[in-house]
Amino acid sequence: MSTKVIDTDVTLKTAPSVSRTKSHYGANRVRPKNELTGFKIVVTPTDTKEFNRMGIQLLQVIRNGNVKQALKLLCQNADVSFCDQAGWSAMHHAACNGFVELIIQLREKEASVDALDCSNETPLHKASRKGHAEAVIVLITFGAEISAVNSNGETALEIAVKAGQTTVVETLCMLGVEVLLQDWSWSMIDENELSKKQKKIIEILLKQHSRSSGYAQKSILFEVFYLKARENKYLENLGVNFIGNDEADDKKNIDNNGTDDDGFFLFCGKMKSEYSDVTDSHKDNTEIVSDIYECRLWCNKRKTLRLNVRLETVLASSENLILMSSNEKIGRIDCIDKFTEHKNQSKHYSVVHVTISVKKTSVVFYFGKKIEPEKFSIGSEAVTLKPKGEPEAEISIPKGSFESEGQMFLQIVDTKEVNEEEKEDESGDMLTTNIVDISMTDGQQPKQEIGIKIPIHHKLSEDNAVVILATSCDAPCSVDDWEVMEAEMDKSGKSATFRIRHFSIYAGSSKEKVKTDLPGVVDALERSINRQRKIEFILLTKWVNADTLLLVIEGTAARKSDNRIKYWARQGYNEKSLKRSKESRVKNGQRFMFTLFGNLVEVSREESFALTYQNNRDNFLMFNICLDDPNKPFTGEVQISFEKEVELTIPLKKSGLFSCGSAQRVKKVTNIEHESLQTISYEVIKTKATFCLPYAMATSLTAVVKMSQVTLGSLFLDEEKLTEEDF
Repeated sequence: MSTKVIDTDVTLKTAPSVSRTKSHYGANRVRPKNELTGFKIVVTPTDTKEFNRMGIQLLQVIRNGNVKQALKLLCQNADVSFCDQAGWSAMHHAACNGFVELIIQLREKEASVDALDCSNETPLHKASRKGHAEAVIVLITFGAEISAVNSNGETALEIAVKAGQTTVVETLCMLGVEVLLQDWSWSMIDENELSKKQKKIIEILLKQHSRSSGYAQKSILFEVFYLKARENKYLENLGVNFIGNDEADDKKNIDNNGTDDDGFFLFCGKMKSEYSDVTDSHKDNTEIVSDIYECRLWCNKRKTLRLNVRLETVLASSENLILMSSNEKIGRIDCIDKFTEHKNQSKHYSVVHVTISVKKTSVVFYFGKKIEPEKFSIGSEAVTLKPKGEPEAEISIPKGSFESEGQMFLQIVDTKEVNEEEKEDESGDMLTTNIVDISMTDGQQPKQEIGIKIPIHHKLSEDNAVVILATSCDAPCSVDDWEVMEAEMDKSGKSATFRIRHFSIYAGSSKEKVKTDLPGVVDALERSINRQRKIEFILLTKWVNADTLLLVIEGTAARKSDNRIKYWARQGYNEKSLKRSKESRVKNGQRFMFTLFGNLVEVSREESFALTYQNNRDNFLMFNICLDDPNKPFTGEVQISFEKEVELTIPLKKSGLFSCGSAQRVKKVTNIEHESLQTISYEVIKTKATFCLPYAMATSLTAVVKMSQVTLGSLFLDEEKLTEEDF
């Protein structure tokens, strides 16, 4: 049985019903089917009357909200397993009232976090009903079963949904709970009649449902734990090491007995960027090079948290790693260590040492790789510049080269990755040097020749002359934009020297390469400047059972695709089902959409899926596919599309309205500027859209529009190849 929520295209599951047989003391209770954990501790007859008296008193003081008295009774060894007539233990009452400190002390006394009352409810059910999110976190940290059901078949999530406890619903979803409710009738009413809480809960549940594949494919990982002040905690799955602070601010939290009371509960999650709500706040010269990390703290007294994060990326000498977040004052990077593992082949990675501010309970951050130009002050005197980003390079500026003092910017662009994309042969790499981009802030050009020496990093055959390609275009896009200049190699063959009288973009290549394949050299240069990579998509399948198959689709560098196909074949995927797309150029961080057509559908009935391509990881998605109609052939298609920025000229009307439309769907109109118009930003989900703007005399304006659903291509599935392999 399935139920649709409001007007969305997402179908959510309905939980199975369970027996509702009850008994006052629980002796004849029928436990719900598939109940995972939960037990009731009963006081044995050997307990003394005094012991039982203290147990009864403990329940009474907790019910009355007297936490201090309850803690005193615990110090006197009051019975923590004693239950009242409804089956409530001290842990039930503490959770119902949200007494976090008491829950911690009860756990220290080995009280059960999964004890059942006469309604088969655990302390987690009680805390969820009353909206105590912090108590929910503490209980789950101590091992409470998040999917336990009561006698009515209700999980803690369903109880929180019915009670309208938005914060608890969000907390349980953060901890990976499955969106599984018995009753969706409340969500089927008219949207205008839903309360704000109900709308927010639906939004949270739909987002959690969209992340179900992320949990299944381990693209979303998390851990929640208790950490003391000076304790270190290494999370191997997340590649994060938390370091206990030992600063003066932390030492004052140690009492006279030397006891550390600065412990806190911490959630750490990591997810691929396509599952995150983080917006693209990075600038044009910044690439996201990590997953999205989130830290949430409870019972916290500290101001900062130090951690080490392992990233599967290394930085070129011209690149910097920066800490990024929607909050600019998130923290700082203390240092970066680079490592190499030697196994069958070398594997490089970085460990980033970070200090983040935890004044707020939730901190979301990620890492970006930034290429920043170096700045030099240029005067009338002769000077030789040595860039930090390219230590072996030299720029020799003679005396009197400029009329006035100014600032020179120099940027180095690494060409290693682009060379690796090309097939190496005896004639050497496509580019032999990194790219050097030189400019002056005031537009000055030198009056005398300036000498430049660039180190040769890449393979060059013996006795092969080097030439320099130069362009003055900010965005070169054709062979005609480049000029070929002569250069000399030094005696060691490790650098190329040339002279210029105009600041521009420069890079070296072999004379033979330029002679035989100038378009290929220019193409490599432009891909380096635009930080683009050649990738292709591969698709393979394998049968799970007679009705369902697994489909994997991966975007991979063209030079690695054969190895990735072999990898998936070792995982049981049928190489005969292989489909390959055409080669495409993408920037790091490009977002792709995959949409299923034909008689094949994803089991959860999702219509489209997103993947954000990142250079430093494997970029794939896996789907469970079944027949939409068993009476039709087993055929289908996966359409691949992506977002693309295009420049449109939009007509203006005298009424102050303008409209834009396309065969594709317009997603966002941004940065529309005109002398009579304010800068605006609109989200658009319709095929055509009309906006109200201030009146303008102009007849048109130019806008940058992000188009979605620009089709890259389709990969077709057919019955013949899919059924050749036995499942």
